[in-house]
Formats: sequence, structure tokens, C-alpha cells
Amino acid sequence: MVKKRMASIELARIVACFFVICLHTVTWYTKGDTLLENSLFIRCFVVDPVPVFWYIMGYFLFANPDSSHTLRAKKTVSTLLLPAFGVMIFSQVWQDWILADIGQVSFLSCLDMHSFDLHDLLGNILVWKADMALSGHLWYIFSYVQVLMWAPLLSFMCADTPKANKCRRYLMILTALYVINRDVQHLGVLTIQDQTYPLTIPTVISTTVLFVLMGYETYQNREWFGKNARWLQWCGAVGFVLFALLKYALSVHDMRIDTSDTYFLGTSTICGYLASYCLFVALYCTPFKADSKAERMVLHLGSKSLGIYLIHLCVVRKFEAIGLRGKAYTFYRRMPDNLLIEILSTVAYAVLVFAVSYAIVMVFHMLKQLLKRIFVAEDIYQTKNAA
Repeated sequence: MVKKRMASIELARIVACFFVICLHTVTWYTKGDTLLENSLFIRCFVVDPVPVFWYIMGYFLFANPDSSHTLRAKKTVSTLLLPAFGVMIFSQVWQDWILADIGQVSFLSCLDMHSFDLHDLLGNILVWKADMALSGHLWYIFSYVQVLMWAPLLSFMCADTPKANKCRRYLMILTALYVINRDVQHLGVLTIQDQTYPLTIPTVISTTVLFVLMGYETYQNREWFGKNARWLQWCGAVGFVLFALLKYALSVHDMRIDTSDTYFLGTSTICGYLASYCLFVALYCTPFKADSKAERMVLHLGSKSLGIYLIHLCVVRKFEAIGLRGKAYTFYRRMPDNLLIEILSTVAYAVLVFAVSYAIVMVFHMLKQLLKRIFVAEDIYQTKNAA
């Protein structure tokens, strides 16, 4: 068993959430047929945040073998699905206001039922998709729930028994070999005299499930990670940088030939797996002094990371609509065109989006607390009158 909240895990949530924001704010890596290598470089470092969420899921999902799958499903609906549906509804109803400049569209005018596509909204919810303009990032939430549906079956592999451990690790190795084989085929290494010789490696689990199993494997070996945390943190950080650089080199190799060939920017490549897991290990092994200011701050921000993740794309699009992104882009383009300037500008803009998203989440949190107090006070008043 592990305690409910760990500062190192919450730090991983925060960093993954921040990387998602960077991914949605960094300059696009192509301009026409021209490859913008500085933007591609940054993207290769921030393109793998979602697997970190999968590792965290796997770390906790089977930590308590006695937990009820039904209870877990109910908690997921209340803490994950309902907020996600709320953001989908908000972004659809107020889409015109979010995508308009200041003063162009009234906030209240968006409540007109004819101003949004109700069929599109209900269709996305019913088929578990997130194809709408301001909620495309919510695909992760739907994928999370789909993986959770497999939890009763995965629990047989995620048990601390010799047979389960052997089965789980065999599937992980088989899936990793499948991914490596796919990468090798993409690079054309197995092509001789224009003839391709592919290797057939079977896989019975999705690459997403592999992320979850790797998270559980980390949980199983948590004592070893704890004993070797200091050097593992450095190994994870160095490994993350090296595999991100390898991802960049492979992407440049492909995209100089064809700018639409973004295969190695995907997370389901061996570079994506290793870079994201090294990042997770580096953050997981970060030490925190018990009850320190740093730990309390990380725990607080970590508890708000889901809300920040859900709402940040609306903030990004609103900033673009009012011209803030364009002004920031114009400002740093006046500076010397180098990688450092682009990194600093991307990080600064992402920090601004993170901070505004956090403020919005805190406003909703305070409103929720206020409503709770009102209803509790009303219940107490009615109980006294009844007595």
C-alpha cells in the first residue's frame, strides 16, 4: 500500500500538465514546406507528457488489491468524467465568446440555444470522442476510462505472484519488441534492394496498456527506487534529454525529406517510451522534506492539475483570439533568431497560461466551497427548526 498522495507523484502530474500546455503553445514546426527546427526541437522535449499520466495510473491502479472495481468506477465518474463533460459543455456553449476578440461577442448571448451545435455535443459524449474545437485534448480522459474498463482483467497480471509477474513482464517485452520492430521498419533498415523484409511480432495489448504496466512495475519495485533515488534521478534526467535528442534527430531526418512524416513525434515509439519513462523516473525520485513548504506547494498544485489540464485549452484559444499570442510572437521575433530565445518565450507563455488556468480553477473551487457552506448551513437550520 502507498499513501494517497505523494509529493513526487504530484510533481510528475504538474510537470506533465505543464508540458501539455507547452505543446499547445509552442510555435508550429512547419511553415509551408519549410521545417522550423527550433520549434521541432522544443516539441521533441514536451511531446511525451501524456504517458506520464499513464505511469501514474498504473502506479496506483492496482496498489490496493482489495479495492472494488465498482467503487473505482464511481469515483472516476465523479472526479474525472463529470468535470470533463462540464468543460465540453462550457467550451461548446461559449465557443463563440472564447474565439472572439474582446467586445465582439457578449458572454450572456452565448446562452442562446441556437448558437451552438447540440447534436455535435451529444454525439461526442455518446461515442466517447473529443473532436470539438476546444476539447480535443480530452481524448486522454476517454482513453483513461477505456483502460479502466480493462482493469478487472489487468488485475490478474498486476498481482505480486511469480506467475503474474512472469506473464506481465513477458507481455511488456513482447510489446516493446513490437514497437522496436515497427520503428525499424519505418526507418527502412530492413529494406534490401528495394525489397522490404518485415518481421512479424505479435502483440495482444495496446501500447497505452504498456505504459500502465510500466507504472505498476515501478510500484512493485518502489523500495529499490527509494534506496537508489539519488542516482536514479540523475539517470532519469540524463536519459530523458538523450532520448528527446534522439527523437529530434530522427524527426529531422524524416521531415527534411517529407515535412508530413511525423512518425517519431508520436509517443508510441521506442524513443517516446524511453523518454517519457526517464522523465517519470526523474520526477518520481525527487526527494521532498516532510511537511516542508515545497512539499505543501507541490501537493496543492498537484491537486489542481486536473482542472488546469481540462480548462487550459480554452485559455490558450482566448489568448489567441484577443491577440496576446500574436503580440508575444511578434515581440520575441524582434530578438535574435536562436533556440534559447524560442525556449524562453515558449516557457514564459506556458507559465502565463498555467497561472491563468490555475486562477480559474481556484475561483471554481471557492465557489464550490461557498455552495457547500450554504447547503450545510441550510441543513443545520432545517434540523433545528424540526427539533
